[in-house]
Amino acid sequence: MRNRISHGMSTHSSPQQGKIALVTGANKGIGLETARQLGRLGITVVVGARDHAKAEAAAATLKREGIDAVPLNLDVTSTADIQAAAAFLESHYGRLDILVNNAGINAENTFTGNNSQTVPRRSCARRSIRISSAWSS
Repeated sequence: MRNRISHGMSTHSSPQQGKIALVTGANKGIGLETARQLGRLGITVVVGARDHAKAEAAAATLKREGIDAVPLNLDVTSTADIQAAAAFLESHYGRLDILVNNAGINAENTFTGNNSQTVPRRSCARRSIRISSAWSS
């Protein structure tokens, strides 16, 4: 049987259906498109963005496309926001099945002593935020 598409949504059940995904930086660009593609699989998408109004606008766009999307104010450089996101996910869904850590950060002046003068341009000084630690007990 062929998979029929109706308004961008598959008419067949997906093995992903019913799962919960958090996409950080989901208000535009790759994050928004990732949220859209996950949503088309029947996954509930939590749209994380630093600016709550932008998260709401992106979630509204996805909802108009028939996607179950929920806005969430989330600055991945803020421990308080990460803890609040974990509490939100726990209280609303009891779990998180998929995390897409798409949000970028500006390393310039984010980390003490690091800036364009102290970190050579050619170095690959990568920084990562351990958002997953917020989900640990």
